Amino acid sequence: AVVSTQSTGVRQEQHEMDDDDTDLSQVFENTLKYTGKFSFYQNRETIKAVREMLQTKNLHKFEAASLANLCPDNYEEAKALIPSLEDKFDDEELNELLEDLKTFKDLTQ
Repeated sequence: AVVSTQSTGVRQEQHEMDDDDTDLSQVFENTLKYTGKFSFYQNRETIKAVREMLQTKNLHKFEAASLANLCPDNYEEAKALIPSLEDKFDDEELNELLEDLKTFKDLTQ
């Protein structure tokens, strides 16, 4: 599962490595701005920790990536955005998982 911050980091590194003479496409620049806008986790260590935590929760890759990228505020929002979570977690378990994600998010702000 790719976290949007990971793609931002890769794109930023590519941007920094390119020569100043090289024109980056407008699509590349727009993608870099877009992924930066929605990056909840700001460093590789936090991204790694989020991925490791989500891997312990028996989630499909799509579910894990969606939770990490969307950072829903509560179980209702999470289940509305990712309906398959309804059968995997009760409300309290899902809220605990979301609180763990918020902790990682708070560490980077």
